[in-house]
Amino acid sequence: MLSVGLGAAILFLTAMSPLFALFATAAGKTAEDQDYTDTEQKFCVLAVRAEVFPGFEGEVEVVLQDGFGRIETCALTAENGYGWNLSVAEGCYQAVDVQAREGESRFEVKRLSSRLQVTEGEVTVCRLVVTDYEITEETEMPSKEGETEEHMKNQGTMEIQREEGGKKARPGRRLSLLMWLAALAAAVGYWYFRYGRRKRSGR
Repeated sequence: MLSVGLGAAILFLTAMSPLFALFATAAGKTAEDQDYTDTEQKFCVLAVRAEVFPGFEGEVEVVLQDGFGRIETCALTAENGYGWNLSVAEGCYQAVDVQAREGESRFEVKRLSSRLQVTEGEVTVCRLVVTDYEITEETEMPSKEGETEEHMKNQGTMEIQREEGGKKARPGRRLSLLMWLAALAAAVGYWYFRYGRRKRSGR
């Protein structure tokens, strides 16, 4: 009887061992594993494509950022046909920095899409256009500390025009004052010849 009971217990434990292993695995998961979602897995494709002007053989550096602040980067060159496929997580992306360089020269890049919604099972394309407009120090935006020389020259020109306008306005005021004085003198003369002479003749 004892051997039969022992054998049944061993058989029962053997049959339940997979279930015990499943419970142990679930209990061993950390909080980080439980918070991990499928959206963090890179199952989506974000295709970055750049159209360049004839003769451009430089490199286009692209920095993309999703809604959680995660960064994806790629470099488009003539070797990869100015195209690269990124494996990313599902979400909304935007190109936060794009630079086209060839040697020491930098060129303007137009972004045809401001925001990119990446969905699993679909290929989302980020389209860029590299123009032949070269960016120089003169064409860059003014710094926060000061303004460009051109803008300061425009301000100086406006100030000069204001001063000239003020100077031109002064003769007009003088002429108006002279006209009032002349009208007053004419009124006094008219009164004198009409009434003053009558009083004298009446005397």
